[in-house]
Amino acid sequence: MPPRTAVQIRRYAVLWSLAAAVALVLVILTSAGADRYRSDAAGRARAAHAAEAAALHQWTSAPPGARATRLAAAAGRLSADAARADADASAANRAADLAVLVITLTALAVMLAGGGLILHKAWRLAGETDSRRDRDARWAEQIEQILGWSSRAKEATTRSQLIGFAHMAPRDAIGAACLSIAEGAPPRHSSHGLARITLPVDSAGEGLHASVCFARARGDELDHHALDLMLGHLAALWRTVLRQEELERAAGHDALTGLPNRRTFESDLRRRVAMSKRRALGFTLAMVDLDHFKDVNDSFGHPEGDAVLRRAGEAIRMVLRGSDRIYRLGGEEFAVLLETTDPAGVADLLDRARQAVRSLAIDPGAGRPLSASIGWAVFPADADDRAELVRTADTALYRAKATGRDRVIGSQAA
Repeated sequence: MPPRTAVQIRRYAVLWSLAAAVALVLVILTSAGADRYRSDAAGRARAAHAAEAAALHQWTSAPPGARATRLAAAAGRLSADAARADADASAANRAADLAVLVITLTALAVMLAGGGLILHKAWRLAGETDSRRDRDARWAEQIEQILGWSSRAKEATTRSQLIGFAHMAPRDAIGAACLSIAEGAPPRHSSHGLARITLPVDSAGEGLHASVCFARARGDELDHHALDLMLGHLAALWRTVLRQEELERAAGHDALTGLPNRRTFESDLRRRVAMSKRRALGFTLAMVDLDHFKDVNDSFGHPEGDAVLRRAGEAIRMVLRGSDRIYRLGGEEFAVLLETTDPAGVADLLDRARQAVRSLAIDPGAGRPLSASIGWAVFPADADDRAELVRTADTALYRAKATGRDRVIGSQAA
């Protein structure tokens, strides 16, 4: 039983005890007063009877005559007085008995009322205690379900995985009949005639939103607290996933150009080779090197050289198709993975990439403008494994450099 409930019950018990004691004292005092009142009335009646007896004795012993007549009259008056004293004593007894009865009944009524009040309060407090116990048990169960879900949701490493875990949240823990989570904009779904609320979960990234409709007879204070708890955990997990994605992106992308770096290139190339072997689908690897880039750094400085690298990488990327990817391997060297293996198509696409670099019109002087030399090879037509494919494409690039730069050469030209 909660301390507050016990204190209240003890307080009512003390008050009832005091009231009972006061009522008992009143009964005792009233009884004592009634006994005294009856005793006084009885005493007066006895005195009247004694006077009557004495008068009668004198009257009976007196000789006949006037004196005897007077004594007879006095005895008659005393007899009347004794009768009135008896009547007064009887009335006093009745009044005393009535007073005692009234006081006793009043005391009993006070004690019964006090006891009933205490029982009523104890019953109500017991009901409140049971309700509070049920509420605490329900809240503990809701917390346990939410924490269990949150523990499983920590396995998510991407935004889509986390949103999937969010849709698997325990709906009974928040009293929800429907729950939808979406990135970017509030989700739209049918509420089936139930009251629906839409809440922003977190503003990080493109923003995460939740839409909830509570089941009938649910949606009370505990359900709202549970929903806040769940969305708080979801927001924390959302930020964790975003930070993880940002770290992975930073680890897999070149800080200068924003393009995927050598680490990502090696991973993608390994995956492409494995997929090509499984599905018999070829692809093309092209190695790109900027010609005379050292002259750019020497003439304009390294900050301008960095800007040229960014512009060259963006120019090549704009020429490629959506399924193709460009990587910065380091320095002025780039790599390109193309879905196509058609020699004519590859040569045309890479030549447009070469022209895109040339169109930047960067001339550090000495008649040697910035250009790009490109060598390419096809898997599996030109190589049986990843290392051989890279060597073959590099060999084609070296030939492009050796034969005058600013040109595209494939391994088939060997």
